[in-house]
Amino acid sequence: MPAQASEYRFVFDEAFLLSATKAEELDQTAAEISLRYDCGVYIVTLFDYAEYGSNVRSAAENFFLTYDLGLGSDDNG
Repeated sequence: MPAQASEYRFVFDEAFLLSATKAEELDQTAAEISLRYDCGVYIVTLFDYAEYGSNVRSAAENFFLTYDLGLGSDDNG
């Protein structure tokens, strides 16, 4: 995996559904895909998306902005 992949986090297991090993494996895979296509691919688990928005789309957008996600100058994700 390219060195720059270590600068990013791609798995956010807020609901604690993943083992540490599985989260790391998924993070590496998401990093490889993200860097290959210059577009952040993220895995997020939450107890309740309503903490971030009134519907799934707004929650995803707010999570994206809250954690300053995205790759490249355009913050693609």
